[in-house]
Amino acid sequence: GQDNKRIHVKSKGQRYSIPLSKILYIEKEDRHCLVHMEDTVLTLSYTLGEMEALCGNGFLKINRYCLVNIGQIARIESATRNIQLTDGSIVQCSQRRLPVALQTLYESRFL
Repeated sequence: GQDNKRIHVKSKGQRYSIPLSKILYIEKEDRHCLVHMEDTVLTLSYTLGEMEALCGNGFLKINRYCLVNIGQIARIESATRNIQLTDGSIVQCSQRRLPVALQTLYESRFL
C-alpha cells in the first residue's frame, strides 16, 4: 500500500526520499512546489504535474494549485468547499472538482 511507498526528489542539490504517507498536501507556488508534511515544508523545483505523476493515485488535485493526499483528508465541507486535513490545516477545493473530491473520499473510506 501507500504506507511504505516513497518518492525520490532533489531540492537545492540535496536528494530526499519522502514517504507518501507523510505528505499532507502539495502546493504550487511560482515555479516551485511546496510539499507540506506534518513536521516540515519542502520546496521543490518541480511542476505540479510532475508531482502528480510522481505521487500517483493516492493524491487528488483539488484546484489548479493543490494536490492533497487522500489518506490525510479528515473531512470535506460541501458548503464552503473546505477540505480539512488530519493535522487541522485547511485547503479549498474548486467548485468544479468538488464532486470528484467527495466521491474519491467516499470510495477511499467505504469501498
